[in-house]
Amino acid sequence: MTQLTRSAGFQNRLTTFLGISIQIMTILFLARLTVDTGTRSVYPFIPQLSAGLGLSVVGFSQLIFIRTITGVTGPVFGVLADRYGRRKLMALGLLFQAVGVTGLAFSQQWWATLPMIIFGLSLTAFIPAQQSYISDRVAYEKRGRALAAIEFAWAVAGIVSLPVIGWMIDQFGWRAPFFLLALFSLASAIMTWFQVRNRLFSRR
Repeated sequence: MTQLTRSAGFQNRLTTFLGISIQIMTILFLARLTVDTGTRSVYPFIPQLSAGLGLSVVGFSQLIFIRTITGVTGPVFGVLADRYGRRKLMALGLLFQAVGVTGLAFSQQWWATLPMIIFGLSLTAFIPAQQSYISDRVAYEKRGRALAAIEFAWAVAGIVSLPVIGWMIDQFGWRAPFFLLALFSLASAIMTWFQVRNRLFSRR
């Protein structure tokens, strides 16, 4: 009983410190970690992925350029997030990643271009909506710490996720991490859709 009380007390203190529910913060963190893992996954393994797709290293680097340039659509997704809601755009971004990496796993050579574009749209759709969601719901004086806690996912993706991806490529081939990433992206989209609330949190 004492242990439960201490746990509840810790969660309440953490919620007070961050200005947002720990449950929602956890969901957003895991979703962001999924997106960041997808974003970072192609860079350390260019030789393996390019060989798997039947492209040269230069050719695969051009695919990465194509994925990156989709970032110019950011303002469009920002407008869509304002109009249709942050939750919907976050879920859409995660679905983009699930579709993109699945398509990439089944592609060969330049047929990977379209999946790579869809893959790139995931980050562009998710990030503005996620940051806006937190900014809408956390009091101004606590907003920085809440956003910083989510941004920690970028470091975790590099420290934890990338070594796992490298091991999976070594053991099961270059497609394996994409299938797992698609599964996590789909699960995160469902979790975001059903668990992230639309109403504003109290700013107290």
